[in-house]
Amino acid sequence: MGRGYSQDFMTNALGMKQANYSKIETNKKVKIEDELLKKIAPVLGVGIEDIKSPTPVIMHFSHSPYSGQHNQNHVAIDASLIQELKEQLKIKDDQLKAKDEQIIGLQRLLSSFVK
Repeated sequence: MGRGYSQDFMTNALGMKQANYSKIETNKKVKIEDELLKKIAPVLGVGIEDIKSPTPVIMHFSHSPYSGQHNQNHVAIDASLIQELKEQLKIKDDQLKAKDEQIIGLQRLLSSFVK
């Protein structure tokens, strides 16, 4: 979960025991309460919903108050992940364009009633 942060760093930042944090990282079935997510999210520089999302998140460590604390050598770029994210962005762009067109159509319809 730490994306480059050591478990030692994360447990110190979160004020929890390493054994408990290790369970979170290694067992995907562990239920993490929102209160703990509220502590984890700022350390990672993401929102709670980003952590809960099944979609991979691009993490910007510069948004974390702990930026500069991660291991630079651990960050790897997965080309297939980047391609998947690009495809998701294209879908979202298309959805936004369709919504913009709907808004324009509704504005025209509304203006025809106002005249």
